[in-house]
Amino acid sequence: MPARIVRPILLIILGLTFGAAAWQIVQLDRDLDVRSAADAATADALTQCRASMLDLRGVQRAYTAPDQDVRFWRTRAAGDLEALVACTGTLEATATAAAAPPATQVALAKLRAAVTATRRLDARMADLAGTGLRDHAYDLLYGDAINASVALERELATAEAALRRLDLGSAAAARRQQATAALAACAVALLVAFVLARMPRAHADEGMRQAHLSVVPARTVAGDADDTPAASAPRLGERAASPAALQAAADVCGALARVEQPLELAGLVERMHGVLDSRGTIVWIYDEGNDALRPGLSAGYASTTIGRMGVIPLSSDTPVATAFTRGEARSVRGTSEAPGALVVPIVTAGGVSGVVTIELPPGNDRQPATLALTRIFAAQLAGLLAVDPRPADVDGPEIVMGAGTARTAAATGDTRERAAGRFADLT
Repeated sequence: MPARIVRPILLIILGLTFGAAAWQIVQLDRDLDVRSAADAATADALTQCRASMLDLRGVQRAYTAPDQDVRFWRTRAAGDLEALVACTGTLEATATAAAAPPATQVALAKLRAAVTATRRLDARMADLAGTGLRDHAYDLLYGDAINASVALERELATAEAALRRLDLGSAAAARRQQATAALAACAVALLVAFVLARMPRAHADEGMRQAHLSVVPARTVAGDADDTPAASAPRLGERAASPAALQAAADVCGALARVEQPLELAGLVERMHGVLDSRGTIVWIYDEGNDALRPGLSAGYASTTIGRMGVIPLSSDTPVATAFTRGEARSVRGTSEAPGALVVPIVTAGGVSGVVTIELPPGNDRQPATLALTRIFAAQLAGLLAVDPRPADVDGPEIVMGAGTARTAAATGDTRERAAGRFADLT
């Protein structure tokens, strides 16, 4: 998949991951706020329970005191008992909302039973005090009432402990979930950063493969007959000789003949690259000022890779420089570490104007159909490069022409120069 598509997809995935993690953390914070409010309500209920228990104990002692209005104290005791019932209900609601375990539910049930027992005992004491049997009420106060009060305090403490363990566990679970969401987002971010950091290296590898063309010793296509293609390499030359490939090549040649603007060449070189089915294609242009070749048009490589290639001096012993100076096609045999390549000069009537290089899998530099199509494209490009050709040092098979052809070229030299002037800004 092209890097220009992979990068946006990775960034979108990263943004969605961070968004999901942030949403999860915010939701858990809201849950913690709700639990904090429930904790506050539980604490208030427990405080109210204890206050009502103490007040109820004082009311019960007032039943047995002389000259006391029993109806007044009975009304006050009813209020305390209602407060105890309400507090117990609040604690039960909190446990139900938090999905409390059975042990907590049992503790709350025992607390309600203790409240009910205290209520019944208070009613008996009030009835005895109201009928003048204060001695009997006194016996209940320092007998069953003390036991009921102790049982109520015990069950309230048990319920409080059970609820406290439940709340602490819930808060800890929420914090763990928040930490998990944050760590997952960080892991995705690191993975995306790793992939993005590795992608430029792929372009650098392409540049290294292309640089291989500039340092491998040159040889002619016809030489080294003992070099055989790798058996496992795809036979790109056979595809180049297919009727569909030849038709596509004819279409590209027709389009090259109709070029009017330099910008059109970039798209046509891309089409050439597709027809040749190569890994990468570069059109090297002769730079007379530096007596070197510089990359002009390319397909299959990143723009940053082309920018790092620099120029190839014609004095260097490289396939590209040799193909240019001798006017002969060259091949670079591929290996398991580096790809193969074909290097074809762009020959005009006055000499050589540039070089076309195509990068191929190991063994495919020997396919005749691929070489033939590359030479055809190079011939079509010969009339479109606005550079002064350089005469080749040795006449190779691609620049030999008859005397009649030479006279025709000399007669039309001015016309060719005017036509090439349209592409003076080609880089």
